[in-house]
Amino acid sequence: MKPSRIVAILFAGIIAIFATACGSSSGFTTYTDYTYGFSISIPASWETETDEGVVFFRAPSPCAGLYPFGDVVAASAEGYTSAQAYYSETFEPFIESLDAYHLISTENLTIDGVPAIRVTYTYNDVGYNFQEMASILIDQQVLWVIVGSCEITCWNQNVGSFNTMAGSFQQLY
Repeated sequence: MKPSRIVAILFAGIIAIFATACGSSSGFTTYTDYTYGFSISIPASWETETDEGVVFFRAPSPCAGLYPFGDVVAASAEGYTSAQAYYSETFEPFIESLDAYHLISTENLTIDGVPAIRVTYTYNDVGYNFQEMASILIDQQVLWVIVGSCEITCWNQNVGSFNTMAGSFQQLY
């Protein structure tokens, strides 16, 4: 094989690895939940489980002893006029109470055409240091919280998947 062909093959392989590590849409599948009325792109190898208004997505293998996971929570938005109101009145006080809590960032964004707020933070639980991203939106009296979480040392290899999951969220009804 010619050296230029070998270099081209190696370069293509590096690009493929980089795209996968950054959470590109390859390797994802669409999870549709008609009970809770949403669809979301998740890594194709991840497992799903539902439990009373929460859909859990879990990586197939642990990282730093824990399984990276995501979840989508659907609840009544009664009493809240916006994602910002829910964040300020309920979510923010909760995460601030977590052990070793540290806020990394908050941002306003739009998910599925709906104003949302995304907060990224770290905390400690049962001896592990977690990093978590929660995207909050309220539409048609439904509160949605889309979460991606893993042990902090595994964040860089999972943040692309978490961003894809949150950014792909769509309401069905």
